[in-house]
Amino acid sequence: MQNGGWPVAVSMIIPLLALFALTPCAQEPEVASQQAFLRWVELEAIPVEDWQMNPELESYLAKAIEGKSIVFLGEASHFFHERREVQLLLIRYLVTKGYRHIFLEGLGASTAPTMDHFLQTGKGPAPKAKNGGKDVGNRYQEKAFESWVGAKGSVFKERVSADRVRFFDALRAINLALPKDSPRLRIHPLDIDMAPGGCYNSIEGVLAKYSDDTKLDGLRQQLPKVAGETIKEEIKRLESLRHAIEENTDGALNGIRKADRLELKKFADCLVETIVFFQTAREDGELDRALIRRETAMYRQVQFALDSLPKNGKAIMIGHNNHLCRDGEDIPRARNPSIGQMVETANPGQVFSIWTLYDHGWLLNPMAQDPIEEVPCNPDRVESVLAKAGDLYLLPIGTGKAGEQYLSQPRLHSYFSWSETATLNRQTDAIFFVAEISPLQK
Repeated sequence: MQNGGWPVAVSMIIPLLALFALTPCAQEPEVASQQAFLRWVELEAIPVEDWQMNPELESYLAKAIEGKSIVFLGEASHFFHERREVQLLLIRYLVTKGYRHIFLEGLGASTAPTMDHFLQTGKGPAPKAKNGGKDVGNRYQEKAFESWVGAKGSVFKERVSADRVRFFDALRAINLALPKDSPRLRIHPLDIDMAPGGCYNSIEGVLAKYSDDTKLDGLRQQLPKVAGETIKEEIKRLESLRHAIEENTDGALNGIRKADRLELKKFADCLVETIVFFQTAREDGELDRALIRRETAMYRQVQFALDSLPKNGKAIMIGHNNHLCRDGEDIPRARNPSIGQMVETANPGQVFSIWTLYDHGWLLNPMAQDPIEEVPCNPDRVESVLAKAGDLYLLPIGTGKAGEQYLSQPRLHSYFSWSETATLNRQTDAIFFVAEISPLQK
């Protein structure tokens, strides 16, 4: 055995095993699929350098959005800096194609007009009338404005507010660069209000336009809070008010403008749904049930706003990927149906979608003890393959070429500081990939 025996046999077999390990036929199917996917990504990816538009990207986007009135800009988290770079890069281009209406997650029917005023003027809510030295204006609007762009206290709140200020400053610069006769960028809601009660004042404002119309007295009487009523009694009263506005069974709304009638419907719906959401999530402890109901309420706010746009108005919708997905049933944490599904169903053939995904880095996590949290590379996520093709690029989906079928199976992808599963080629038309992210800046 010392001459030509076992040691010699082993020395011959090991190189052969290594050779077979390198051949495609001996590879694991998943590894081969990843390699084919990577080759496809390397061929199809449109590189982006220094956050600048380039002719290849412009050419792709021009064809992709042709005939589309709505563009989704999805994000895997709200709390990393680079997603604003992606959004502003794309918004600047979309503005040249006539897109003027920006829908933002986190803004409801009461708060969106305040932030639109901030976009147009750089100022917070307009000063309100005084009564005996006491401000009788909309204190909710002032508090909501501060929570959005002036929050103080925790590292998380201050960085989120600073990020929003920079974003609105950039949007204001876009507005200033537009020709004087061109429509301005406008802000719209992609959510319910983030604190209950704001739309009380919004409804009062619409009704005040028709102070001489006695037919509206019934609505005026239903609106004010009743001393001592519980939250559930308040919800019941407001649901009756919403029904009266939606159905107009007694013809009380016949004398008001169509646009104001739509405003009343929007405000009444947002008022009810915001209170129900917080009551269900906090008092009943049924967060999941509250989130499911919130999703459809968010969609109604979006559709109310879409219905109010001028003819041929074009919209950009910014929110979490899971809200702007096409198939909520495919994603465990998504609500089914999602806003994305409902918007596409109501506006067939009008939507183009881009999701932003990231591989690793740092972001803010409102639920972590230390708000600045690391997101490590995860070899099981699809981004681990995307990162091998480059640091920053847009990847068109739906080419039908070999290798892309990797995305036709459920794949882990980035979701805040965790992971989520989705069949990506069913969810979006393109991926904007960022290899490394950083937390929101001060």
